[in-house]
Amino acid sequence: MAKPSWKERREKLKNKTKDSAENREGKASTILSFKALGDREVKWVDKVKHGREPNKFDILPFEVSMDWYETMRKFSGKPTGLVPGDVDYKLEFAIHNGVGPEQQKTLCLLETFGLPCPVCEERARLLDNPEEDPDGKLAEGLKPKWRCLYNIIDLNADDEIRLWEHSYHLFEKILMGEVYMGEKGLELFWDLEDGKTVEWRGKEEKLGKFPFVKADRVDFAKRSSYEDSILDEVYPLDQLLVIPTYDQLTSVLTGGTGDITKAHTKNKEKNQKKDDKESKESKEEKKPNRSSRFKKEEKQETEDEGSFPPDDNECKCPKKREFGVDFNQHPECNECADEDYNACEEAFNNPQDEPEPEPEPEPEPQVQRRQRKPVTKEESKPEPETTTRRRRR
Repeated sequence: MAKPSWKERREKLKNKTKDSAENREGKASTILSFKALGDREVKWVDKVKHGREPNKFDILPFEVSMDWYETMRKFSGKPTGLVPGDVDYKLEFAIHNGVGPEQQKTLCLLETFGLPCPVCEERARLLDNPEEDPDGKLAEGLKPKWRCLYNIIDLNADDEIRLWEHSYHLFEKILMGEVYMGEKGLELFWDLEDGKTVEWRGKEEKLGKFPFVKADRVDFAKRSSYEDSILDEVYPLDQLLVIPTYDQLTSVLTGGTGDITKAHTKNKEKNQKKDDKESKESKEEKKPNRSSRFKKEEKQETEDEGSFPPDDNECKCPKKREFGVDFNQHPECNECADEDYNACEEAFNNPQDEPEPEPEPEPEPQVQRRQRKPVTKEESKPEPETTTRRRRR
């Protein structure tokens, strides 16, 4: 076999380099593409806070540039009605997770544009034929989920413009509940001149083993105005969205084979392996180790000796914080050993009511008695009635 020329090898490596540059953020996304950004580095919001300290976001608008944006639907089902030259502060779209044997994320054509969507069609078929999906996991996994993409300046980090993608229901919906102020009108937090900083507190919740942060409270704070020129610096959100064709989605759904049965078989195998792994991990967590058995025996010996067992919440925090109360509220929490961290989390999630203290008995008044003459049985007075003091609560 003849060795390829340098020109051929150079062209092949050039294409590979181009692909690496276009997908420099990691695995190629089927939802967003950064080709329109050229050499610009994509920066994301690193991590949102949860707990007492609020996130502080300046949400900036972007200029609409794509013709299809006018007919793009919002979560409400209504079209945006915005044309090139208008501005919007978010990109709102619906996606499917776990599509095809590669478990890819894809845009939902039906929810986002009202167009035929092969993924939605397959989900409807599975719902109509439960014998193909007895546990309902395949259909549930293909259910559309709404997401929002924003241009953010995170005031807790720096003054860089960053991208932030989050669930519609976990942030945008709560934000919209605070924007409308009745007779006062709307809080235009995104306005360049009179906008506000969005200060929101997050609450961490879990879906299975996966944690997520949901907006728990939203406030608006005064901020400085931005120049119009910042519209040239924000990310063009509508240019980042990948809109596949019906045939392209079908190819992703079937893994390029055109046979949906084979794709579902692979998905079922993956789901089974995942369930087996989670079941094994759950059993290992419940299995007591040698150290826990020793502590249990030691505690039993203490109780048998007639002494009080140690208080479970008695300053077990190695950082001298309040165990089970200050969980994950301080930077040093990340330095704790896994055993201490998990125990503190367990106590935080399952607080125990402290018993009410018993009221201290009131001292009996000391009365100086005087001597009295003995009386006969007939002259004896009846004993006074006694009352029981009700315990104070």
